[in-house]
Amino acid sequence: MKELTFLLQESTINPTVVAFPGLLTGRKFFACLLPLLYEVGKDPCFQSGSSLQSQGNPVPETENIYLVKKLEELYDSSQVRNFSVQMDELGKIIPSYAEYYNQRFCETIDIIAYYRPYHFNLFKYGIYIDLQQFFLFTVWIMNSLNRSLEEAKKFALDIILTHERFHYIVELYASNFELETGSAGVYEEYKLLYSKFWSTENCWEETLANYFVKMCHPFWDRAKMEFLAYFFERQLNGYRQANLITAQNIGLYFDWLERQILPERPSLNFSQILSLISVLPMAQMSLDNLPVYLLDDTGNPEVFKMLMMLLFPFARL
Repeated sequence: MKELTFLLQESTINPTVVAFPGLLTGRKFFACLLPLLYEVGKDPCFQSGSSLQSQGNPVPETENIYLVKKLEELYDSSQVRNFSVQMDELGKIIPSYAEYYNQRFCETIDIIAYYRPYHFNLFKYGIYIDLQQFFLFTVWIMNSLNRSLEEAKKFALDIILTHERFHYIVELYASNFELETGSAGVYEEYKLLYSKFWSTENCWEETLANYFVKMCHPFWDRAKMEFLAYFFERQLNGYRQANLITAQNIGLYFDWLERQILPERPSLNFSQILSLISVLPMAQMSLDNLPVYLLDDTGNPEVFKMLMMLLFPFARL
């Protein structure tokens, strides 16, 4: 507990985007959560439904982990130089995107980036982006939609950051109940249940995380929306069902998810998560609340530097 208190005093990260009703923010939020985070470091393994006793899904042991300082570092591509030369060089040493995205199958967004919950990781929580996988996804978008690197990268970032941010919102929803009731373990029990439903049609969190991308960007052009539908349709079960959600049935999907998180929740005629999303600025991205990291998944420091220079020239390693 002393170690957690020290981290609490040293941290400048606010773990909430906004305050839910009855939910504190910043250091007070974590001060209330400390008694509930007795399982820090015990991260459920989604493949097996069991709990991992050490670090769960640990960050790869690499020196090349970059904490994004400003959103401009992610989105600004104005300083890219020798683009075609860099693309040709990278094409010789990394896989083709067609191995991951093709007419028969597409990998999920979670292979490109993933969310590490604060329940299990404390101040190492946040969105982690695998740089090579992000590059391959961006190139696929460039070729599929005939867009520039800057346009494709922005579209790719909007997709993955929105999807992963939904996982964060789900954790906040569970935290709200934990704080109001003092019940520890609600989120962990739910994640174990999630792990059993993962890659099935009942994995509502992934279904809604995909749909959340559309929900937050209603004014995207037709080509982008058709690309998303194509992308989702070829993903694993539990992810592809996002294409089945409509304005008429969306409430059902949120109700199913909330019942997975809180099985004893009384029957309601509205969705608590959906209500919060509709009235609070959840669609906004804030690094003060939700950190973003860039990871070296290449195994080659030189390739990592090339990708950083190509995709994120404003980032300072």
